[in-house]
Amino acid sequence: MFDTAIRESGVDGELIQLTLRKMALLEVFLLNRNQVMPHRYLENKLFAIHRTFESNMIEVHISGLQKKLGKKIIRTIFGPGYLLEDVL
Repeated sequence: MFDTAIRESGVDGELIQLTLRKMALLEVFLLNRNQVMPHRYLENKLFAIHRTFESNMIEVHISGLQKKLGKKIIRTIFGPGYLLEDVL
């Protein structure tokens, strides 16, 4: 479950707490379901106002998001980017 209006997310009926960046990342994937999301696109969406950040920050946030959700729902497509599995 993901409610963009009140920014709540949940798995199997239970609410989960996400940081603002993880929430934004989940929202990007849900709004672009079944589309490969390029690494650069995700960087621009999550770090638009920050000019400097670690090169692995997208991977770190995806890993953290998957741990919070308790499911590995985001698949790495080597080269192009990431894809949200159709499990939600």
